[in-house]
Amino acid sequence: REAAAAVGWMVEEGMAPYAAMFAAFEQAPVVVGVLARRPSRVAARLGAELSDTERAALAGDLPAVGAAIQNLLLAAHALGLGACWLSGPLLAAPALRAILGAPTTLDLVALVPVGRPADAPEAPPRRDVDQLLVGTKETAPA
Repeated sequence: REAAAAVGWMVEEGMAPYAAMFAAFEQAPVVVGVLARRPSRVAARLGAELSDTERAALAGDLPAVGAAIQNLLLAAHALGLGACWLSGPLLAAPALRAILGAPTTLDLVALVPVGRPADAPEAPPRRDVDQLLVGTKETAPA
């Protein structure tokens, strides 16, 4: 509710379907809270003094979490379940963290509601590769 209230202006500007997604997870039978390791305070304070390699190691966590979320979504789909990746509700992250009892060493980075889909739309037809590529066709040297 807190996140939905924070985007109330969207309803007034004709973006009600998008704003509704901020609270849509309330109807899901299961919601996975995705948490990521927070860099230590020492590392955060020394950030300006870290080498590029050390800084990259700290920054690598979020892409790894994104890959894990994608795998979760693919696994849910393979099981006939519906799931989606929500970050909008994170406008209410403090309240959600309290509900989840998340430790202070972890950041809430996404919610993934999981359930039985209300409908099963047909997949759109695949496009030909020529419709997807842009540029000139070069011929190989003879």
